Amino acid sequence: MNQLGTRIKSLMNSSGIANQDELSRLTGIPKSTLSRIINGKGSSRPAALKKLCDHFKISLHELCTGISSTHNKTQNFKNTAEVLQFLMTDVSIGQNELARATEISQQAINKILSGKTQKISDSTLKKLAQYFGVSIEQLGAKAPIDSARVTGTINEATISKKEIPLLDWDNLILLPDALQNKSNQFLSKFYGKGIYATTVAKGAISMTSVIKTGDLLVMDFEKCAKKGVENGDMCIVLSRNTILIGDVSVKENHITLLPVNVDKKAITLMNGEYRILGIILQINKKD
Repeated sequence: MNQLGTRIKSLMNSSGIANQDELSRLTGIPKSTLSRIINGKGSSRPAALKKLCDHFKISLHELCTGISSTHNKTQNFKNTAEVLQFLMTDVSIGQNELARATEISQQAINKILSGKTQKISDSTLKKLAQYFGVSIEQLGAKAPIDSARVTGTINEATISKKEIPLLDWDNLILLPDALQNKSNQFLSKFYGKGIYATTVAKGAISMTSVIKTGDLLVMDFEKCAKKGVENGDMCIVLSRNTILIGDVSVKENHITLLPVNVDKKAITLMNGEYRILGIILQINKKD
């Protein structure tokens, strides 16, 4: 179990939460996602960490370090791994998204977060510091981060953007051929083979309160086509001419779409009954 997992376990014990099932029910975080966070398997989903902070009524800094910053003007960290985890959670970005935005490999980011990289290159530190709008000293935990820093702030000037296909919702069933239609474009910080954008239309079944009709989604079709999906990925799924949106739990012969803060039952789809149309990278709210 990693440090973050140990802190969550401690919070559960002090709050009288018996197990991960109960924490999942209280927070709306899928149990599979909680298990990955607590056991340090894969990347921690920023949205899930924020839900944990909201439930336990603590700051991101306290969740990441175990040190309360309620009365402090600055936020101190022990190492770069803690700083990076805090910043990623603060702006709600995962490892894959950060890798795309900074052109640093996902493997390198994962090694930093897990503490496996003792010596981080100057170029990597510079890219990360520029992206999050902090100094290299702050990123290296050699200087505190001012609590006046605006939550969710990134340095937009450092992020390159390119046009990606903006597909009609009804044409998603034509993927991957639909990606060849470039009549409509969307300027995105996520780009590359298989990346597209689409606007959620009426009739879609959303298993999460986060996504509603009219929201614009940036999607990764290439990753799910080549490597498949992982537990906790938020996806668009086609089944029996119906498009479903939600977090997935993956088993050997089926997937389950899990309800998050919505009054719906989990939907289980056997292999051959569904097609993954993409993993959600970004949500742009209609309002």
